[in-house]
Amino acid sequence: MRHSLYPGHCLLKPTGLRADTPSMSSRFQVANLTVANRQSIVCACFIVPLTITLALLLVAKQEYITFAEKELQGTAFIRNLSQLLDSAVREAHLRVKLTSGEDEAVTLGALKTNHVRLRLETQTLEAMASAMETPLKLSRSALAARERTNAYPSLIIAAARRLANDDDTSYERAEDATNLSLAVRELITHVADSSNLILDPDLDSYYLMDSGISALPAVHSMLLYLAKSLELQSARDEPWTLTERMQLKTDLRILEGTHATQIASGIKTAIAEDEAFYGTSPTLAKRLKPALGQFQAAIQDLSSDLSKHANNTKDTPAAAVRPRIIQAMDQTAALATLLTDELEVLLKQRIRSRRNALITAAVSATAGAGVASAIAAYMVIAINRRLRRAVDLLGASANSLATKSTQISGASGSLAEGSSLTAASLEETSASLEEMASMTSRNAESAESAKLVSNRTRSAADVGAADMAEMTRAMDDIKAAGDNIAKIMKSIDEVAFQTNILALNAAIEAARAGEAGAGFAVVAEEVRNLSLRSAAAAHETTASIEDSLRKSRQGITISQKVVTSLSEIIGHARQVDDLVAGIAAASQEQNQGIKQINTAMTQMDRATQTSAANAQECAVASNDLNQQAQELKETVEELSSLIGRRRGPKTTKTAASANGNKPAAPAPVVLRNAPPAQRRYTGHPLSYSPLAPDTRPFA
Repeated sequence: MRHSLYPGHCLLKPTGLRADTPSMSSRFQVANLTVANRQSIVCACFIVPLTITLALLLVAKQEYITFAEKELQGTAFIRNLSQLLDSAVREAHLRVKLTSGEDEAVTLGALKTNHVRLRLETQTLEAMASAMETPLKLSRSALAARERTNAYPSLIIAAARRLANDDDTSYERAEDATNLSLAVRELITHVADSSNLILDPDLDSYYLMDSGISALPAVHSMLLYLAKSLELQSARDEPWTLTERMQLKTDLRILEGTHATQIASGIKTAIAEDEAFYGTSPTLAKRLKPALGQFQAAIQDLSSDLSKHANNTKDTPAAAVRPRIIQAMDQTAALATLLTDELEVLLKQRIRSRRNALITAAVSATAGAGVASAIAAYMVIAINRRLRRAVDLLGASANSLATKSTQISGASGSLAEGSSLTAASLEETSASLEEMASMTSRNAESAESAKLVSNRTRSAADVGAADMAEMTRAMDDIKAAGDNIAKIMKSIDEVAFQTNILALNAAIEAARAGEAGAGFAVVAEEVRNLSLRSAAAAHETTASIEDSLRKSRQGITISQKVVTSLSEIIGHARQVDDLVAGIAAASQEQNQGIKQINTAMTQMDRATQTSAANAQECAVASNDLNQQAQELKETVEELSSLIGRRRGPKTTKTAASANGNKPAAPAPVVLRNAPPAQRRYTGHPLSYSPLAPDTRPFA
């Protein structure tokens, strides 16, 4: 399987397979789609997730709005509960006040008025509880799951109606009113939890909620507790005990230092943070600051007068403190109403801002989608237009490339074959040069050996000449010594001759002397004999010396001839030595030259091998180029089908392929990057391995 080398082809069909084969049409139906259809699918793949993301974003924004709307429902419900809590606290206060016996007529009138409020608030609570039972989780099961069974709205409504319709002024009815206030507080807490108010995300609305829902009901309860303590102490008509005063101071400190301070801090924080959330409310600071000041003043006045009353009842009687309690209750109820109203304003402002943001996001997204669609359509049209131009250019280039690649393939094959033949010839020439270099090297070595032998012969001839000269001198000395010996022998011969003469004369004289000269005659005879033997010996010695002299003269003559011949031999040896030295130098130079020629041939062989390998690679590359040209034509056809044009007549492959024959493989090349015994050929120059088996004989 041959992999495509042009980009994008592998995206259309698996490598090496035709897109129009039955397997491709059955496995990849998308190959029949045009570029416009594919681009539409791609755009859809982007638009669908973006649409889903946008929808999720809009749903999230809508959830924020729903969250705030649920808070708004809880705020409306808590407003009614806060009013009911105030009425329940007043109911308990008024019923406790009746037990003191002071201003009974006035207290009864206030109690009847409070009953009217209780009835109205009960009706409102009943209607709202019925409407908001499900969203605010006001059912018995939901309240029981949170262990808030006392806060069930029907129980609160029934208790409020009993108080509103009961004219009993006993203390037990005051406890019922107190229990009603506790149940209302518990229901307020439950509604704050179920309506998400306790999870409010903005600082301004959160602190308003915390002050109005958490802190102010506690102030109501504390004011009721202080009112009951005051009325019970007044009914007892006794001074405050130390324990009661200590407890009173603790309660006042809690009221003033904890609840009032928490409320003031929350309101101030809400005012300070209002600007950072959906714009500044026009009524928040304007309405709450005066109400907060009045509330704080009422709490401080109550705390001051109640402390004075506990310390000295004569200077500040209970009658002077009761208006302070009523004033504090009024300011607490007014502040609770204002906090609820301003919380509703902030929630509505948040909902309005969120809705505007939702509308803006939806409009922007719609406009962006329209613009993106228009741009996508324009880009698709522009891309298709450019693709058509590119397909036309690619078609012309593919046809030209196919023709030229066929020509290059043939030329590359011929070049590879010629390079292979040249490489084989160079291989044989290189082998011959190696043999010549070996023979020349051996000749040079022989010439060098002959030069050494000639030098030794010349040296031996020189030594022989010197020895012959010494021998000649010795022969001359022997001749001279022989001449001296001859002279001495002559002298000895002459002495023997004279001795013989003398012996003869002595014999003659002895004969003349007779017997007296007989002994002398004997001596003379012996001397004569001795002289004769000496003369004979001298003659023999002389003959021998003469013979020796004659032979020495012959030896001198012969030695002179030998010296002459040896001189000629030395001359010829010197000539031979000079000739052998010249032959050795020439052989050495010839050896160096052949080595250089061998090196040059090796380099030429390597270059030829490289050229042959490159030619073979060029042939292979040209074949690949030819195949790529055919694949390029197929790609042009597929591009034509992609852009919606009709596919033209199917192009043919190379001439060799059209005839049913594969392209001729390049001639194999033998590489010489290893010794002859290890040369291996694997059919391709790039796959040469010194250890692979031979596939053709080494030339």
